[in-house]
Amino acid sequence: MDTRAAPSRPRLLRRLFLVFNAAMGIWFLVSFADAVRQYAGAESDSVRTGTLVGTGLGLGALLVLWAAGAVLLGVVMLLRRSR
Repeated sequence: MDTRAAPSRPRLLRRLFLVFNAAMGIWFLVSFADAVRQYAGAESDSVRTGTLVGTGLGLGALLVLWAAGAVLLGVVMLLRRSR
């Protein structure tokens, strides 16, 4: 029989917050690296311009999602914090 207790809710929320932020950071870096690779392989100025515009829009949307999720999880963590 396992004698370890299940993680308490505040600890679980903290872990979820950290995992979410780590995953979003990795996703951002991988997306940015892929955009740099695509930009370096572009053959014309119009392709480079399209890559820059698409990358800006995509990474901007990703940052908005990251911020919204971090704020939401942060507020939930603060509200569920034991007093």
